[in-house]
Amino acid sequence: MFHVGVLKKFVGTPPDAPPPLSSIQNGTVAPEPLRVERARLARGVRQLLVQWRGEPAESATWEDLDVFREQYPTFQLEDELDFEEGRDVMYGQAYTRRRRARDVRRATYRAARTEDVHDQDTIGA
Repeated sequence: MFHVGVLKKFVGTPPDAPPPLSSIQNGTVAPEPLRVERARLARGVRQLLVQWRGEPAESATWEDLDVFREQYPTFQLEDELDFEEGRDVMYGQAYTRRRRARDVRRATYRAARTEDVHDQDTIGA
């Protein structure tokens, strides 16, 4: 329901046909996936970041993989994801931890300290 005061006069040429309506399930509009942006393993649950058709990219949501496959069995995921063998993989690349600057400094400091101790042992012998 809306107030007649919010109506505005249409300007321009009318379209040839009305736009297609979205599919409706149980009285609500059923979203349709456009593409899968990313995949992740969160607390042992495989999840997909799904961008929905007709929605901006910022409104993408994380969906559980098993639930998504049940709801959209015809949506093709094989080319976009690689979840085989229980690995946490995104875009076909395995996760690797980068060394933080602090860890690099510590390793450099330890190596220099070990070298100094080794030099003192050689001089004292």
